[in-house]
Amino acid sequence: GMNQEDEDGDTPLDCLNKNGETPLDCYLNEEEFAEKDDHDGMLPLHHACENGYSDHLIRFLIQAYPKGIKTKDVFDMIPFDYYTSFQGKPRNDKIIALLKGEVRTFTQQHQIDMNTQNVDEMKTEMVGMKEELVSLKADIGEIKSDIVEMKRLLRSNVGG
Repeated sequence: GMNQEDEDGDTPLDCLNKNGETPLDCYLNEEEFAEKDDHDGMLPLHHACENGYSDHLIRFLIQAYPKGIKTKDVFDMIPFDYYTSFQGKPRNDKIIALLKGEVRTFTQQHQIDMNTQNVDEMKTEMVGMKEELVSLKADIGEIKSDIVEMKRLLRSNVGG
């Protein structure tokens, strides 16, 4: 909230007076700002939804802290509840879907794609490794029979 202090003991308003930044800039400059709640247990995402902030900001906050969509404040409200009850502007179906967790942000989807891609790559590598092992076993089999043959030859030479 407006009275929440940062590491330096400054509230967003102090930050505004000092640097000419908006309270939002102060939040955005802090690490893990999207995860910090106020005395009502409200995250920046709750506030953004309650006050009709831009859909871009809401999407950004969800990307910064995806668990925020499920976080309840002291009034037992999740951000979706605030977004759908705000009367000031038309609601965006895409944002509603994001807040409900029905669709993922680009960043989350990218992460999932990367993980899937990694799994596929690992599977391919493992198949390759299995093939290598099979051929190694075959090589070892051949080496063993070569050794047996050499021993036999050596014996027959020594004996002869």
